[in-house]
Amino acid sequence: MVLFLKLFSIKNVKINNMKEVKLPKYFVIKQCNRPLWGDYIKWLNKTYNTNYGGDSSGGYYGYDGNEFNNGTNNWCNKSHFKKYPTEITLDYWNQCINQPKNKTQMTQKLTVKVTEVLKIHEIACSTWKANISSYLSRIDEDQNITFFLHEIKCMFKAATESQLPVLEEVFGKVVVAIEFDKLKTGSIVKLHKTKFGQCVGGTGEMDLDKAVNVVFYKTPHSIDADGKFSNKQYYDSYCTFEQDGIFARYCSHEVVDYITEVIKY
Repeated sequence: MVLFLKLFSIKNVKINNMKEVKLPKYFVIKQCNRPLWGDYIKWLNKTYNTNYGGDSSGGYYGYDGNEFNNGTNNWCNKSHFKKYPTEITLDYWNQCINQPKNKTQMTQKLTVKVTEVLKIHEIACSTWKANISSYLSRIDEDQNITFFLHEIKCMFKAATESQLPVLEEVFGKVVVAIEFDKLKTGSIVKLHKTKFGQCVGGTGEMDLDKAVNVVFYKTPHSIDADGKFSNKQYYDSYCTFEQDGIFARYCSHEVVDYITEVIKY
């Protein structure tokens, strides 16, 4: 059985606001083999002045406020921690630590080289060239120009598809945290190009620079790279994606961080 979804338009999609999240007072995370795990251990060591290697397979690492290790600990049995810490996921920790300020996070640089501004002037339309030229009066002794955040927002809002890559090269991209609980069949997303996240069977001829459709989200049934429907595989949770009739099945019984961007929830 092969399923095909009607492709959705990915233009003019509004960015969804992110829910504010907060770390519990006491928390632990179970060890796993993900790139994000190394980031967590580095953060734990830096935050609490510890020196964990993070390589205890299946062990728990976190903060329980005990009298040793600056309140942190590592146990294979979660019940050994003091004060009943809450077990959280890596994705939740990542959202807590790196969540955007004021709902959406402008990661753009405010101060850039004048040569970078000239790149923008080259691709600007006639109505914007005068605005870009006016910014040149702000050049400092280091040949830098500092922008106000609202000016950058206006440029991004007015940019065409061909102009946007230049703005992103100069100022950086806008990053919005993904609300994984809002994803569903019919969502449109982008996938990690290096296929982190347990892709099962490959992505075939998919162009991972472009968006894909979510066919099934966290279901026991799935569609493999050959387009064959399966009612249940080894795990009980999969995400199936489609692009121009090509399918890819990702295991999602633990994580879904191979989704890097949401075009449409």
